[in-house]
Amino acid sequence: MSPPDGGRDPRSVESLAAETERGFDSKPNLPSRLIRYAAAKERACAMRDFISRDRSGDKSAQQENTRLAHELHHCGSYLVFREYLESKSVRLHAMRSCRLHLLCPLCAIRRGAKLVSGYLERVEFVSQERSRFLQMLTLTVRDGDVLHERFSHLRSSLKRLFKRRHLVRGSEMEKIAGAVWAYEVKRGSGSGVWHPHVHAFLLCDERVDPVALSREWKEITDDSHVLDCHDVYGQVADAFCEVFKYSLKFGDLSLVDNFDAYKLLRRRRLIGSCGALWGVDVPEDLTDDPIFSEQYVEHLYRFARELGYVDVDTGECFHAKASVVGDRRALLSALASAR
Repeated sequence: MSPPDGGRDPRSVESLAAETERGFDSKPNLPSRLIRYAAAKERACAMRDFISRDRSGDKSAQQENTRLAHELHHCGSYLVFREYLESKSVRLHAMRSCRLHLLCPLCAIRRGAKLVSGYLERVEFVSQERSRFLQMLTLTVRDGDVLHERFSHLRSSLKRLFKRRHLVRGSEMEKIAGAVWAYEVKRGSGSGVWHPHVHAFLLCDERVDPVALSREWKEITDDSHVLDCHDVYGQVADAFCEVFKYSLKFGDLSLVDNFDAYKLLRRRRLIGSCGALWGVDVPEDLTDDPIFSEQYVEHLYRFARELGYVDVDTGECFHAKASVVGDRRALLSALASAR
């Protein structure tokens, strides 16, 4: 079946910086946050429609497709924000989440923000013990037509590389006191075929030498010496945003490729850690932490196609194209027809 275009290019939602920067939950930032979520939800709706039309596979596959479409349909349909009167912050209090982060950009955004927050707290804690070097590492293998084969090759190569921390005297990996890494899958911009790679955050006792590490990586993979290793510049949170920015590049993948990659990767562990960064507890709840000591008022938003998120009380729309206040009667009619 021919791939649909999936609507607007959702690249604008593929950044966690806005979710993790200081003051992201302030009231003035709420409109941009709703617009970002609306763009993510639009892509999820496009994926829902694609899965619903997919008639390939046996009866059990069709039943699974029906379940996935149902979850994507209801995920993020309603958002409840609490506006805290004393601190003037606005936090996401409730939403229905499908947790299908390989299919749903909205859940991917919220999951990524939780990961950034959790690992940032761990780095701040372990850095109190002693000063260490912070580095970013990206590892690649040669692009290929078969995603399963290329991903398996990358994963097995990465395992062999990190085993060298304890098994190979003189390896660059001995310098690493802790690390967290995440796989990312997309189509190569030049090759057009599958390009799996790994982004890693390194906590090092000594700086890793990129040239020496490249030789080790070539020895392991036999097909790639290409890597990027450099010190963390700027905010540490920005480095974690690069690691956790999404396992699948929604803006670079057609709906067909996105769904095929999901079926391959859905049961794979796409995030790993070791050493001082192992064992970080990241909560499954995708909402924001509440402030129990403050009074608040609640705001309810409902999603409708072509309108974005609509304030149920005021009728104000928050859409990637514009943020407007429309005719309340017309908006309520549109919301009713979108049920």
